[in-house]
Order: sequence, then structure tokens, then C-alpha cells
Amino acid sequence: DFFVESLEKWREALGIERFYLGGHSFGGYIGAHYAMRHPSRVKKLLMLSPVGVTKHEEVFVKEDARKKTHILVRPLFDVYMKFWDEQMTFTSISQNSPMLFDFLLKRFVSGRFGLPKEVATPIYEYLGETFKLPESSEKALHYILSPARLRARLPLEDLMLKYLTVPTVVYYGDHDWMDPVGAYRIARDHKKPNFEVRVVKNAGHQLIIENPEEVVKNILFDLAE
Repeated sequence: DFFVESLEKWREALGIERFYLGGHSFGGYIGAHYAMRHPSRVKKLLMLSPVGVTKHEEVFVKEDARKKTHILVRPLFDVYMKFWDEQMTFTSISQNSPMLFDFLLKRFVSGRFGLPKEVATPIYEYLGETFKLPESSEKALHYILSPARLRARLPLEDLMLKYLTVPTVVYYGDHDWMDPVGAYRIARDHKKPNFEVRVVKNAGHQLIIENPEEVVKNILFDLAE
């Protein structure tokens, strides 16, 4: 409600009657809820590596998950769960340990994407400034998502099958860690002819950074239809 209605108030303030709505990761999750609640306002919904689409039958139990984790990785699992249980966010870490956070962020950007310095630097600066903002969506993740690979406590799959009426395109990287199974199930449903799934080559969850050319080409194609 907080994120969907904030977006609706933004639309009202700008006097926009209908618009194309795109969101990445958590933004895709919120975008889908907005499109289901305000379908007359959305021309087309673009979901880029969205979190929380696929429904899963099994329930996350921390003790069971820990037993299934390789013994050498369990210390990292314990740290992850401690951060999650204490509702720590990137923003809180950056505020409490700025030097450590700065070091880790630089290593992440340079190591994760393998980008040249002239490209990596503005990405690092952008992310660094983002984490200086007050907490909002980051804090909400602990309530909306489960620690089990960040699955949604309220998955989109059944909701979108029942309530989503606007044309929708979902993008995933070809080695994305977001679970696309639910999106493919929706796309195969004969009642959803305006629902498509596209795969972006040579990209994971951060497909906008990892293969921006193909993402932009696909978006322009989908908006031109």
C-alpha cells in the first residue's frame, strides 16, 4: 500500500493520465501491484528481473536451511541470517561502518561486473549516494520478502493470473538468480495473451548494467508495439 499509493500520488501530482511503467527487481514487484490496482493508468508494464513472481510450496525454516547448507558455507549463512533477523540494510551498514562499506562497494562494482574504471566509477558513485538516502524500500524487504532467496511472502504468480489485465513483458538475464518459473507459467496460460517473457543474453540480475544495449533494444521494441 505504501509504495503503490505513493506512486499513484506522484502520477496525480504530475497530471499523467496513462504511462508506461517499468521496474527492476523490487520495483518490478511493486509495479505489478500498481498495474493490478490501477490498470486504467498503465499502457504497458515492463518487469526487469522482478523479485517475487514465482510461488513455492515449501516453507522456509531457518534450521532446515542451515542443515542443507555446506558446512564450509554455514558461517556465511549465519552472518546473513543475523543481518536479516536484525533487519540490517545496506543503508544502516553504510551509516555505521562507512569505510568498510565504501571498500566493499568498490570491490563489488569492480569485481562483480568486470567493468573498466571509467564505467565502474559512476556506477559506484551512484550506488554510494543511493545508500545515503533514508531507508524505505530496503526496510520493507524484511516484511515483504522471505530470507529464502528473497522469495515473496505474497508471490505475484496467482495474483497476476487472476487480476493482471495490462500488456506485460518480463525480462530475465540468461544467468539470473531470480526464479523465472512462475513468469513462464503465466506466459503459457491461454488466458494471458498479452504476457511475454524475454531473456537477455550475457546478463544476470543486474541486466541493466551487464547488457544495457540489449535491454534498451528490447524496451524500445516493446514500447513501439
